[in-house]
Amino acid sequence: MRHSSSFDRPGAINERWKQICYASPTGIGVCHLDGRFVSVNPAFCRMTGHHEEELLTMGWHQLAWSPDVSVLQMDVGRLLEGSVTTCASEQRLTDPQGHEHWYGLQMEFMYDASNQPEFLLIHMQDISLYKSMEQRYHSLLYYNPAAMIRINTSCEIEDANPAAEQVSGYTLGEALGRSLDDFVLAKNETIVTIQHKGGHAVNLEVKVVPIMTDERTTGYHVIGRELTSLEQVEESLRSKEQELQEIVTKQQGMTFKCKEIDGRFIHTMCAGELVYRAGHTPEQIIGHELRDFLPAETALRKEQYYRRAWQGEEHVLYEGYAGNGVTYLASLKPIKRNGQVVEVIASCVDISEKKKAEEELRRTKELLESFVQHTSDAIDLVDLEGKVLWVNPAFETVYGWTLEELRDRKLPVFPENTASEEENSLKKITLFGQSATGLGTVRKRKDGRLIDIDLTVSPLRDNDGEIIAYSAISRDITERKKTEELLRKSDKLGVVGQLAAGLAHEIRNPLTALRGFLQVMRSGQGGKSEYYGIMMEELDRINFIVSELLLIAKPEKHNPKQAQVNVILQGVATLLESQALMNNVTIVTQIAEGLPPIVCSPVQIKQVFINLVKNAIESMPDGGEITIRADLVEGNRIVTTVEDQGCGIPAERIPSLGEPFYSTKVKGTGLGLMMCYKIIESHGGQICFYSKLNQGTQVEVVLPLIQ
Repeated sequence: MRHSSSFDRPGAINERWKQICYASPTGIGVCHLDGRFVSVNPAFCRMTGHHEEELLTMGWHQLAWSPDVSVLQMDVGRLLEGSVTTCASEQRLTDPQGHEHWYGLQMEFMYDASNQPEFLLIHMQDISLYKSMEQRYHSLLYYNPAAMIRINTSCEIEDANPAAEQVSGYTLGEALGRSLDDFVLAKNETIVTIQHKGGHAVNLEVKVVPIMTDERTTGYHVIGRELTSLEQVEESLRSKEQELQEIVTKQQGMTFKCKEIDGRFIHTMCAGELVYRAGHTPEQIIGHELRDFLPAETALRKEQYYRRAWQGEEHVLYEGYAGNGVTYLASLKPIKRNGQVVEVIASCVDISEKKKAEEELRRTKELLESFVQHTSDAIDLVDLEGKVLWVNPAFETVYGWTLEELRDRKLPVFPENTASEEENSLKKITLFGQSATGLGTVRKRKDGRLIDIDLTVSPLRDNDGEIIAYSAISRDITERKKTEELLRKSDKLGVVGQLAAGLAHEIRNPLTALRGFLQVMRSGQGGKSEYYGIMMEELDRINFIVSELLLIAKPEKHNPKQAQVNVILQGVATLLESQALMNNVTIVTQIAEGLPPIVCSPVQIKQVFINLVKNAIESMPDGGEITIRADLVEGNRIVTTVEDQGCGIPAERIPSLGEPFYSTKVKGTGLGLMMCYKIIESHGGQICFYSKLNQGTQVEVVLPLIQ
C-alpha cells in the first residue's frame, strides 16, 4: 500500500520532517524523480563530503561511481514499474577528492495527495569497513595455499577455496550443501583422511576455527594442509638448499660474507673456485679478517669498501688483484634485518680474461690510431648524406683540405663533369653493403689540380648491422701512372728496335725487286706493262710495314674505340713474319669468322700480341710453329691464344710472370710482360699462362666485348 507524503504541498519541507531527519545518524536525501536533490540531512552531507548548498545543485547520478549509475537507474525503473516498493543495494560513491566509498542504499518513493510518485527518498549507511573486511576475508579464503572450507553448525558446506577443490578433486558446486562427513574416511584429533574424487585417500592436517557472531557460534572454518605436500615441500627445500650449496661452492667466481665484530670485519662464509685460483682456501678466510691473509696495505684499502657496505651503501663495487694473474670484480651489498645491517654479502667474478681483452683492445686501438694518423693514404669518413665526419692528416697532404675546412660539408674532391654521377654510383654500391676496391679514378685537389687516385670505399655498420657511414681510402698514383706510361713507351721503343733487323730485311726484298724491274725498263726491253702491278704490290707492302712500325712507335693516349680482333692479329702476324722466317718459325692463324668488335685501344692491344708472339719466336731457337687462335666464348668474351712449341716455362715460375724485372730469359727485364698485364687489366681482361717444359707454352688472353 502506498503511503502519503509528509509534505504539506509539493516542493515544501515541513518542520516535522526537518526535526526527524536532522538528528538521524543515517544519511537521508530527497530527490526529484529526475535525480536532483531537494533536501539532505547533515549525515548525508558528511557521508558524501559535500556541503548542503552543493548537493542541492547536483543529482544523485553525479555522486555514484560511473559503472554503478546504470544499476541505480534500473532500481528506479523497478520502483516506477511498481514491481517493488523498496530497492536496497550496495553502491560505491565518489567524494570530492575522487575517493570511492561503499554505502548501503535503500530507495523508495514519496507520494503526493493523488497517490502519484512525487519524490525519491534515499537512506544511506556507510558500509566501507564492512566491505573492507569482506574483501579481506575473500582474499584470505581464496588465495590461501591451505585448503579452507566454511561449514554451518549442521556441518553443511557453505563455501570452499580453490585449494580445497584441488585437494579433494570436487568443485564448490559439487560440494555445496553436502555434509563434510560425506567426504571423511577417518579422523583423529588433528589428522583427517578424506576420499578424493579420484578414489584415493588424502591425509590432511586439520585445524577447526569457530565463526563467532554476537558471541554465538554460527559456523566453522576447517583449515587443512595435505601432509604429503608438506613432506614434499620439506624435501624440496632440503634438495634446493643442497643444490644452492653446491652452486655456491663450485661457482667459477667467489661469494663471501662478513660482519663487523669489535671494529674488525670477520668473514663468516667464503666459497667458490676463485678462492683457490687466488691461492687461498675457505679455511684461511672464514673466521679471519683481511689482514690475516693479505698485505696490510691491500687489506686497509679493501676494508674501506667493506665499511661502506656495512654503513648501508648498496652496490659497492671494486676491482681486486688476487695474485697468480687473477683479477676480479667484487660487488658488496648489505644484508638488513628490521632496518639494521647485520651482515655484508659479496659476489666476485673473475675478470682476468676481460682485463686482458681490454688491454689487447687498447693496444689494437692505439696501433690503428697510429696507422691511421701516420699512413700516407688519405682516409675520410662521411655520413649517409655524404657530409664529412673525419679525415686523417694524409688527407690534407693528398688533397689540400684540413678537417676543420671539411667538417659537416660534402667532399669537394669530385671533378665538376663527373661529380654527381660518380658520387651516386659509389653510394649505390655501398648501400647494398658491398665494398668498392681498387677503383682507378680522378680527383680534384684544393688547388684545382687533377690527380690519379686508387680508391677503396667501404660501408661502416653499427652493432645492429645497419650502415651508418662510409669510409674511403685514397692513394695518389699520379707518379706511378707516369712511370707506367714511361715504361710502356720504353717497351714500345724496345719492340721497335728489336723489330728493326727483320723489318730491314722485309723492306730490302721488295726494294730489290723494284730495282730489278727498273733496270729492265731502262734497258728498253718489251712487256713493261706487266711489271706495273707487281711494282705497286711491292710498294704497298713497304708502305704497310712502315705504317705499322710508325703506329707502334708514336705516342698514343688511351682512347678506347671499336676494333676488330682479327684485323689486329693479322697485322701482328704480317709485322712479325719476316722475323719469324729469319728464325725458321712459321706463324699460323686460326681466327673464327664473324667475330664482333671489341672496345679497346688498338695500338695497346697490338703491342700486347707483338710481345707475346715475339716471346714465342725467341723460345724456339731451333724453329717451329706458332699458332694464333681467336674465338667467341659465352657470347660476351673473345679468347685469343698464342701457342708455341718452345722450351716451356717451369711451373714454379709462372706465378711470378708479369712482375717487374722478372724474366725467364737471360737478358730479359720482364717489363714487356708487365706492360702486357697492365694493358689487358685496364681493358677488363686477363692473361693466363699454361706451359710444359720442352713441349711449349700457351698464352690465353681474354677480352670482354663491353668494358
